[in-house]
Amino acid sequence: MVSVLSISHVGLLTADVEACVQQWERLFNAGRTEPRPTWYASDEEVLATFLPFGDSSIEPIQPMREDTIQGTALASGRPAFHLSVKVSDIHVTVRELRNQGTWVRLPPPGRTVTLHRAWLDESSTHGVTLELIDAGEIASFRPPPTDGTATPGARRPAEIALSRGPRRRPRCRTALLRGRPGPHRGPPDRRHPLA
Repeated sequence: MVSVLSISHVGLLTADVEACVQQWERLFNAGRTEPRPTWYASDEEVLATFLPFGDSSIEPIQPMREDTIQGTALASGRPAFHLSVKVSDIHVTVRELRNQGTWVRLPPPGRTVTLHRAWLDESSTHGVTLELIDAGEIASFRPPPTDGTATPGARRPAEIALSRGPRRRPRCRTALLRGRPGPHRGPPDRRHPLA
């Protein structure tokens, strides 16, 4: 049986992360959880920050592109994006859930969010996106520094994301020659375990 240690945070989608932060600070006196500004998660193409809320946190998330999971959810009017919970060992938890027939995605850590996170499909959780985080990894997680230690003259991640525009997903060369999309070539953990 899977054991959850605690709620880590709730992710809220917003069109303007700084306006959301200001409103939460005004309504609930919820300043940022540590002295870090809003940061850009390039792997997911979002701006994010954390605000304390009781024994947990709120994570305002601003999608930088409309064609991402977060952008699509925000456009459909869904501001509550995910519930994040801490587990003692993410790999053991994922294995247990998959053995029960639950569809769990465990992508490798990214460039910005450098910890293991698993995502349970909404079909398994009554419409709620559930994120699992390893409690040992989250204790040592810090986003990249944004205190001016970056390369002089470099643009901020938000400026880069806004100027870049949408990217197209490449198709494999063989499929392009045949005029149809190529097969799914992602890691096995991104597919339904029963497929």
